[in-house]
Amino acid sequence: MLFRSYALAVCACVFFALDIHASAQIQVQSPGSTSSVPVYLEANVSSCNGHAITGLSYSVDSGPFYTMNASGQINAYDFSISPGSHTIRFKAWTGGPSPCQEVDVNTDVSNNITPATSPNLDDEQNAVPVSQQTSTPLEWWGVPDPATGCCIDGNGSTTTTYRVTNTSNPPGPNLDGQSRVYYVASQATKDPKGNYYDPGERYSIIFGENGENYTNFVYDAYINMKVPGNIFAIEMDSNQADASGNVYIFGLECVLGEGIWKYTLNNNGADQWQPSSIACNPQAWTANTWHHVQLYAYRIGSTVYYHSITFDGQTSFLGDAVGGNPFSKNWKPGVLLINFQLDAIGNNGSPTTMQVYADGLSLFYW
Repeated sequence: MLFRSYALAVCACVFFALDIHASAQIQVQSPGSTSSVPVYLEANVSSCNGHAITGLSYSVDSGPFYTMNASGQINAYDFSISPGSHTIRFKAWTGGPSPCQEVDVNTDVSNNITPATSPNLDDEQNAVPVSQQTSTPLEWWGVPDPATGCCIDGNGSTTTTYRVTNTSNPPGPNLDGQSRVYYVASQATKDPKGNYYDPGERYSIIFGENGENYTNFVYDAYINMKVPGNIFAIEMDSNQADASGNVYIFGLECVLGEGIWKYTLNNNGADQWQPSSIACNPQAWTANTWHHVQLYAYRIGSTVYYHSITFDGQTSFLGDAVGGNPFSKNWKPGVLLINFQLDAIGNNGSPTTMQVYADGLSLFYW
């Protein structure tokens, strides 16, 4: 598969900390002076000036987005680093407002792949979030429940999505000056069998057309949850319509129940969630903190495969798990679309609110 052809350069350079009062304790193994797409990042740090590490982060050039890993180890492939010359800045944190150490690595990224990208989809307009508008590119919408007119699982829920800034009303956290909030509030009710619904909403946006020939998709997002304890599952997937209007689903979700990542399987026309071996619990994501997620899926011919999940600077491989064939639909040929879905805990009938922000939400595809 894709990564196997890469020569991962190990840098033998001498690194120096920008803080002249600190010894150079950040160890960077990759990238070196040259690298290729996707850029492989490997670094670690155990302490800084005698203090325990609370995080190791990296950013690219002067961009506002950063990836933080609380363990002090980064071992990741990053598709957001395009071909060309770049400076990767690693920073070690010990709990204070400023990093304890910073190390810059200059790398020339070769042009093995030049993905197309639809960056910052979180900046796009949104239609009325409970009305389906699949014919309108670059507008967010939510999927209504036919029974309630609201959410995919309504239960008296209210839902919305809109852009926020530091000075908007209300304001919202962001990394690049503007992000998008996804909001669902529900008074959960029981179904006819006496079970509490899990209120939820799926938000969607068309990010491209004439895209039937692309075969690789990387969903890239920075996610910030206000109350992770109210989240049962967070789903992020991309869809592609082929030349006949049938739809490939590249779907992944982090789900509380089994505490794992799951992926979508087409089982004789029925979409099913299949378990992976990669742990994930959305309630364990640190509240009010930006988490960086990259999800890579691809297809060969008419079969979908799942390759890897990168979360907060750690890449885990899905072993090219098989997702199956396209679903029989009647979409406009070549449409490219993504979904961002939140599912809440049932909460035994008590109110449940999900408030999640996304920034830098982008799709890389080739």
